[in-house]
Amino acid sequence: MENIVLKDYQLFIKNISQLLSLSKLYNTNHPIFKDKLIETAKQLKLLTSNNTSLIMSGMGGVLFVNKQKIELKSRPMERFLESLNILQLGSVDIEPDFTPEDIVVLINILNQKEHMSGADQIKEYLQKKNITHIVPLFVSYKLVKEDEKIVKEKGAINVSDFPQEVIDKFSQDLGSGQVPKFIKEGSASYNAIAHDPVFLSGFVNDFVEKKNTVEELENVLWLVGDYLIEEISTAREEDTNRKILDEFKTRLLSLWENKKEKNWHEAIHKNMTAISAALELKGLIHLYKKHKKGMAGALKKINSIMETLSQESRLYKKTKEDIDKLKLT
Repeated sequence: MENIVLKDYQLFIKNISQLLSLSKLYNTNHPIFKDKLIETAKQLKLLTSNNTSLIMSGMGGVLFVNKQKIELKSRPMERFLESLNILQLGSVDIEPDFTPEDIVVLINILNQKEHMSGADQIKEYLQKKNITHIVPLFVSYKLVKEDEKIVKEKGAINVSDFPQEVIDKFSQDLGSGQVPKFIKEGSASYNAIAHDPVFLSGFVNDFVEKKNTVEELENVLWLVGDYLIEEISTAREEDTNRKILDEFKTRLLSLWENKKEKNWHEAIHKNMTAISAALELKGLIHLYKKHKKGMAGALKKINSIMETLSQESRLYKKTKEDIDKLKLT
């Protein structure tokens, strides 16, 4: 289709949202459902006629189609987005050469008629149905025993994979310290970019290239570090975020390896090392709070790390506040 515009995507979401609503009232063989299915598939064929996939992604209360923000003008459209968020589908890619049966399978996943939950069950269901043109991007993290790397069910997320509006919002929230708030709200896409080392390294690299001072670099590094540290409340979260931080550091240093600004490279290494230490401290303090008795070893390690820090540093002061609140001696 030539000159696809926002209203074409808007109409498609309206139709597939109505199809989702009809599936809750009728089975997929009912004439009313079939008529809407034919209408929806016909429009989708036009939208993918240039051999271009159609990608739907949700972030909290906002829905995007091929990076275009969709206005949710009806309750069925709102429920469609809610279904994406509930299943923790960062995005759904409908590839060219799909069939109407592919759309039916997608609808069954969204309306939970198959009573599925979690990435593994949905992936198994798609394989069972031999569906290859519906590609969900799951954004949950898991630890791989062989090498303990952090992976996703469908590859890494690049900065370009998300609409500019999502990236701009993340940038604004980062500057205002609001990232932890939106992470807690459970938006799949937002959580994805906030915890993806590839995205974060690219984001910081792009941000820094527009700045002039090392101080601005250090500030953005700590803004990222702060929310990764703040959200830790379990040993598993500490382990996961430590691996995110390690890969983030490695990728960022790699991006700056051949650049002339060696002092910036050194600043990245220095600050990321400090952030890693702060993350470890948060984990140790949490461990101490949970198991206060018999934690002399953890307390000794906390004090040992503290002795290596400058008393004028931001890290020392922030950690000292946490220690004082817990009355660690």
